[in-house]
Amino acid sequence: MGKNKRQEEINLITEGAQLEGKLTTDAPTRIDGFFKGNINVKNRLVTGETSNIEGIIEADEIIIAGKVKGVIKANIILRLTTSAKVEGQLITPKLIIEEGAIFDGECRMTESPNKFPKEDILGEEATQLEGTQ
Repeated sequence: MGKNKRQEEINLITEGAQLEGKLTTDAPTRIDGFFKGNINVKNRLVTGETSNIEGIIEADEIIIAGKVKGVIKANIILRLTTSAKVEGQLITPKLIIEEGAIFDGECRMTESPNKFPKEDILGEEATQLEGTQ
């Protein structure tokens, strides 16, 4: 029997691509290019070594290997790989930071990141980003 077509879908933003706006999806997603705005993935999000993201990221499972400036909210687990360079706020119940990863910011851990009110998580800077969409 074949797999469900939905299970085979993967969103890909390749190296060299430059996007600005809002990305919302249920499919696994990989970003290797530049993205500015809000990302909401109800699945796994992987950012490659060449990625550069500015904004608010929310996904169930997040693996960061590139640059991110903003808020990262992982509902299940967040992993910063050895090549990750992150500036901002992390919100997750489980965090893995590999040796070599660079993180400058604040981290909040709880059983469920949904316990934090949106205004408390995002702050003024992120709220301004949302208003530009």
